[in-house]
Amino acid sequence: MRMTNKVVLITGASRGLGLSLARRFAREGASVALTYNTDAAAADRNVEALVAEGAQAMAIGGDISDPDAVKAIFAAVLARFGRIDIVVANAGRELIDTPITEIDNAMFEAVTKTNVFGTFYTLRESARHVTDGGRIIVISSTTTIVPNAGFTAYAGSKAAGRLYVECLAQEMGKRNVTVNGVVPGPLRDAGVIANLQENDYQALAQLSPFARLGSVADVEGAVLFLASDDAAWISGHHLVVNGAAKV
Repeated sequence: MRMTNKVVLITGASRGLGLSLARRFAREGASVALTYNTDAAAADRNVEALVAEGAQAMAIGGDISDPDAVKAIFAAVLARFGRIDIVVANAGRELIDTPITEIDNAMFEAVTKTNVFGTFYTLRESARHVTDGGRIIVISSTTTIVPNAGFTAYAGSKAAGRLYVECLAQEMGKRNVTVNGVVPGPLRDAGVIANLQENDYQALAQLSPFARLGSVADVEGAVLFLASDDAAWISGHHLVVNGAAKV
């Protein structure tokens, strides 16, 4: 198991990709800390399931757009496990298929607070507390590299994370900490796309030469690789996981 004796903190892990990553890291032998924003019951159930399978796991509530909450999250993980080896900054807020003229101030502020401010706060605490030789991984989106109408606010907010990765990689190298981004395309089983109609799935699938949509399982391997010892000389990189799709 590649992650034995590692402690992994995954933000936004009560469902979807974050939960899938928590399960995968646990299967690889890691102790996992899952954060959630509002659904404490789901987070507790997820932890119970991981523990039942033999993993060391905990759930911590907190809104990553609140800097004090982010500090408390890291403090709780350190109090429980004594160290943090890997941070996966996965928590985010979606705002898609919405023309800019229909985005009011509250909508824009909400997506910005989570994706710009929240990711920054998470990375700041990661830089303060991750162990030397550790890993910091930011989950991004292909909307930051393929422009689409209706994604202006969301893509702009996620683009901040790309530059965070590149700049923080320059800061953390002296401690042998790598900082990378994973850039998934549309995932059939995560996010708002999980609620589309079958004909919509088929249309999106045709944008990839593989004629299918990605799944959380496709992204797991990329994250595990960047978190592993095999990726020690990869930093400041954005690993696109979208089956060569033009979306």
